[in-house]
Amino acid sequence: MKLKAALASLAAVFAAPAMAEVVVIDFDSMASNVHVLNYYAASKGVTFQNFITATGTAASSDPRYAYMNGPSASINVAGGFSGFNFGYGTMAPATIQVYSGLNGTGTLLGSTALNGNAMEFAFSSVAFAGIGHSVVLSGKSNYAALDDVAFTLPAIPEPQSWAMLLAGLAVTGFAARRR
Repeated sequence: MKLKAALASLAAVFAAPAMAEVVVIDFDSMASNVHVLNYYAASKGVTFQNFITATGTAASSDPRYAYMNGPSASINVAGGFSGFNFGYGTMAPATIQVYSGLNGTGTLLGSTALNGNAMEFAFSSVAFAGIGHSVVLSGKSNYAALDDVAFTLPAIPEPQSWAMLLAGLAVTGFAARRR
């Protein structure tokens, strides 16, 4: 009987919801006309390649956004992400892709075409299944920009869930030992 109760407690722990974290990067804390690179590596776990900040009123969150400095630019999230939303402005068509590996390697998980909207930023997302580790923005050099980049990080079990799991295992072990 006690073993059944312990197993029920254990099942409840695994059914407990884990909270996903959303990391948003708006580039407003950076100076204008600088390479983004590792600016957000320590605080957010995100690195950028070939992105430069700029100031403008069309950005979704004034005053700054980041544009791609070349025909492609990438964003890496070493810990992975399960969702990706962003504001964008383009003066020419561009493509944004999510990959399973860093630096645009691995499996292509999802892709979205971005149409030109130079006068204002629009919001979009890339739908994909699995865990992404990089985003690649490609198009005409210096013609596409991102702002309010949001990554949904994979859910991590809460400390209470781990405590309940350990308590359930202890009760199960105690019941087995008594037998």
